Amino acid sequence: SVISGVSPPTTPKFTIMSTLYFVISICVLAAAALARMLGLEKESGMLYDINSCLGLLIAILAGTGTIFITAVALFIRIGTGE
Repeated sequence: SVISGVSPPTTPKFTIMSTLYFVISICVLAAAALARMLGLEKESGMLYDINSCLGLLIAILAGTGTIFITAVALFIRIGTGE
C-alpha cells in the first residue's frame, strides 16, 4: 500500500488538537452555564452556538489534515519513482 505508514488520527498533532478542542469546549460550556445562572439567556445561547461552531471547525480541520497527509504521502511515493 502506498500510504501504509501514514496514520493521521494517531499523530501527536491530532492528539494535541483534540485535547485543545476539549479544553476550549469545556471552558465555553462553563461560561455558557455561568451566563445562564446569571440570567443572561441571549449570551448563554450565543456561547452554546459558538461551541457548536467549534465542533464543526474541528471536524473540518481533521478532514483537511487527513487529506493533506495522504496527499503528501502520495506525492513523496510518486516522486521517488518506486
